Amino acid sequence: MNEYYSCFHHHIRTPLRGWAVIGMIMCVVSLAAATNAARPDSPAQSTLDADKLPPGWFTGTVVSVPNTDRMCTLNVAYQKLQLKPGQNLARANQGLQLQYNRILRLQNQLMRPPSRGQNPMQTMQQLQNAMMQFQIQLARTEANMFQVVNAAQKVDFQVEENVKVRIKTLPEPFDEKGNIKKYSGEELAALKGKDKYLPGYESSIENLKPGQIVQVKLSQHKKPRQTSTSGKDDAKETKKEKHAAGEKRKDASTEHKNQVGLIVILKDNDAEPSATTPVKSRNNK
Repeated sequence: MNEYYSCFHHHIRTPLRGWAVIGMIMCVVSLAAATNAARPDSPAQSTLDADKLPPGWFTGTVVSVPNTDRMCTLNVAYQKLQLKPGQNLARANQGLQLQYNRILRLQNQLMRPPSRGQNPMQTMQQLQNAMMQFQIQLARTEANMFQVVNAAQKVDFQVEENVKVRIKTLPEPFDEKGNIKKYSGEELAALKGKDKYLPGYESSIENLKPGQIVQVKLSQHKKPRQTSTSGKDDAKETKKEKHAAGEKRKDASTEHKNQVGLIVILKDNDAEPSATTPVKSRNNK
């Protein structure tokens, strides 16, 4: 029996223990992520400053177009994970913990020399069944307790001074008789503009309208390098330079840390013809 147990102990203990640990890690990670993602939103949701977001791509509906401070607002769509109504995360976690404790007891029992009347094969079968039940319960917990819901958050973005605007799909062209015609290859190449590596076709910031669905690329704003001049002739411009430097510092105070360098218009059909009230600049908040 001891020889049998040694062989069983060598070949079976390690993989079974690994499976149990992996299962528990999956449980802890899944529940922790769900708990953080399921926090209820505040009753009065305020507009978020894009400086609090990480650089990247964001998709949303235009609420207001850029104003004099180059500020605009998008209603950004995203998905979040939350508990389904009536579900209790603490109770589910307790059930998984009890199942995991059973696995540990059986696993420790296999690691000890078998006592009289104990059947190692039967214990191994019980352990396999317990692990299978743990995985089933974990899958049910994830499937039955949580749901992915669509949500939206208004975000204030500042666009770069040289922001590039593109449109994903060109409007259908018409001939003189009012019939739809196709763009030629030369026309499409020309409409791509000089930035042919960018998605879609060249557009302008004047074409942005409330109601459009757009995608924006948010990046960390790079401050322009300061240039200094020297020489006798420059001494005469000292006052002007100081005044210009002061104006630059004043303008810099309204510059956001993160700014949008690229806007892609994805859908233009539902755009509203009228403009909306521009958002306030940071200094007025």
